[in-house]
Amino acid sequence: MHRSARSTAPIVDPRRRFGDHTPTEPDLCLVANCPRYAKHLRLCLTHTRLAGVSTPPPPSTTRSFVLHQFVTPSNQPIETSHRPHLQPQRALSHGPNSPVVGPRYPMTAASSSAGPPPRSLMSLLTSSTSSTLPLSTSTRVCKHVLCHKTAKAGGFCIAHGGGKRCQSLDCIKSAKEGGFCIAHGGGKRCGVPDCTKSALAGGLCVAHGGGKRCQVPQCSKSAVSKGLCIAHGGGRRCQVASCGKSAVGGQLCVSHGGGPRCSVGGCGKGAVSAGLCIRHGGGRALKSEL
Repeated sequence: MHRSARSTAPIVDPRRRFGDHTPTEPDLCLVANCPRYAKHLRLCLTHTRLAGVSTPPPPSTTRSFVLHQFVTPSNQPIETSHRPHLQPQRALSHGPNSPVVGPRYPMTAASSSAGPPPRSLMSLLTSSTSSTLPLSTSTRVCKHVLCHKTAKAGGFCIAHGGGKRCQSLDCIKSAKEGGFCIAHGGGKRCGVPDCTKSALAGGLCVAHGGGKRCQVPQCSKSAVSKGLCIAHGGGRRCQVASCGKSAVGGQLCVSHGGGPRCSVGGCGKGAVSAGLCIRHGGGRALKSEL
């Protein structure tokens, strides 16, 4: 019996097929106009949660599910992306008169008995509004290449320029409460009277006991990393061999060139405050004069 030569419904993203184990660039989410990468069932994490799918299907049912997930109940292809490089090239169809193009390898009896995809997932993909509604700021991903942090205003994370910036002149840091960065007075302040430093956990600054403390017994200094203060091994260390001092402003300690230098001509010592070393008036000597 001759079968009708109806055109088959295209599926999305032919860059990775069954049996193809060569590394490829990450696939984008199946939902149209979604800029995020696919994580599970060719959907991003946000649209996977919206579909109510919490766990991956068993390995034996994965192939069978792929035969269904890209075709709507009306046997119409799902619009996948507006990007030219993601135009489909392979085809699948479930019409009674249309041939089915399956995976490279035959499915086992266990995989062929799998049922259709979750109804919530099909309703998400076939909805006319789910792919056009704007996503909230808390669910968007930074537009910067290979960055998966949450995007703020402008489509980028805080580290890549997203969100509000400090209102202080020539300052590009992220703004906290009050419209300024922490260095310029933004955010919460220490609860101790007459202290203008930034508050950490507990409502106090580091000097007054705020934030985490060093885990070494009888040490009340602030913990930097691994639960230790700088004196007990916390924070980054100098990269010079046999030097265990704390790194300043990069990968070197002050003695080996790390951190800012004194602004006095011909002086290469580390600057303590106001661009000066201790010998030239920086540090406590400068504060006492003020």
